[in-house]
Amino acid sequence: MPTLNIVTALLVGVFAAAVWAIIAIRRLLRSKGFAHFTKRQRLIVWYLAAISFLPSLFVALLGATALTHVTLQPGPSVSLVLNVTVALELGFFGAALTLGVGFLTATVLRAISSRHESAV
Repeated sequence: MPTLNIVTALLVGVFAAAVWAIIAIRRLLRSKGFAHFTKRQRLIVWYLAAISFLPSLFVALLGATALTHVTLQPGPSVSLVLNVTVALELGFFGAALTLGVGFLTATVLRAISSRHESAV
């Protein structure tokens, strides 16, 4: 059984962020407000979200570093607390920032397409 160390915590956090971001963006694109998107518009949302994934993980890792200064206390479980904090922070904030970029892109595309439709 693999142990939870900082490397596996990073891998678990990145995997969790990827899975949560994919599920959230799929749900976003299936929602009422964005169901009318063409395939090209959906691909644009997916591409920009994929491009923003690594920078959002970097920002989440910086946040995890800051949060460990708050959560860590000297004691026998300091390693476990560090690893769980890093994994959860990467998972939550990495997915949230990626979803934020996807939502922003979808909103801008919706505004642009509605402007073009009203002009016609």
